[in-house]
Amino acid sequence: MVSICRTNMLRVISASIALLSAVPLLSEESGLQVEALRDVMLPMRDGVKLATDIYLPFKDGQRAAGRFPTVVARTPYNKIYTWAWPVEYWVKRGYVVVSQDVRGRYKSEGHWRMLVDDGQDGYDLLRWIGEQPWSNVR
Repeated sequence: MVSICRTNMLRVISASIALLSAVPLLSEESGLQVEALRDVMLPMRDGVKLATDIYLPFKDGQRAAGRFPTVVARTPYNKIYTWAWPVEYWVKRGYVVVSQDVRGRYKSEGHWRMLVDDGQDGYDLLRWIGEQPWSNVR
């Protein structure tokens, strides 16, 4: 079971790198700011809710129009510290940043079983991102 999760994780990382490299960065002078939605509780397929921070491009007093690529981090080490400095870098250049505490860690519900649930939970998160109006994944 663990090897399946590791294989899925490598596929997600590879796909993420490919998506990032395919999208040109905006310059920091684009005027984009950061809108932070903290501790959004996203339900997984079994009903367990995972604490997720979402950082969106914000401009002229409202959420920036358009669809954006997404940088994703899932961590057992507390999401608020994972993205302390890169959030502003990515969002000001036209990306959404999503950071999530894995199951059973920090503010996420459920029981943590190292690597066991990460494949399905990561898939559920990526699927949710693809359904959002701000996502460029279709």
